[in-house]
Amino acid sequence: MSTYRARSPNARIQPTPGAPHIDVISTRNNSTTMPGIKDALEQIRKLKPDEKLVYTTIAKNHGVSCTTLLRAHRRVQVPQHVANHNQRKLSDQQEADLVRYIEELTARRLPPTRDMVQNFASAVVSDRCSNSWVTRFLNRHSDQLTAQWTTGMDSNL
Repeated sequence: MSTYRARSPNARIQPTPGAPHIDVISTRNNSTTMPGIKDALEQIRKLKPDEKLVYTTIAKNHGVSCTTLLRAHRRVQVPQHVANHNQRKLSDQQEADLVRYIEELTARRLPPTRDMVQNFASAVVSDRCSNSWVTRFLNRHSDQLTAQWTTGMDSNL
């Protein structure tokens, strides 16, 4: 395996001849996917009320970071899929209602535009939904909603 260096900010990255080998280990998502974290949390749950909780000792025993264990125990740090779900603007029920409303409008030959979907969602959450939120919403419900161009109507105007 070779190491790399950049010749200039815009240059291509190339191997450096004669450079020592350095292993880079990705730590992305290690905090919530480490196998020892579940065991450490289980040990904390099993502590009796009169036992003293020492994060450092438990973290060392299970080979995890003390800070990670503390955050996981206090539920400050949650798995990514849970964090994503908690940060959504609309709940599952609200999104289902919005999809149903869009389907009703379409059945009445009044298909909403992206701006209208954005306004509907913003009214529900009492906060402005971004254009990227509309894109993610439409992608999440692509099996139920189909985007269509109205060029036939637009060309007559």
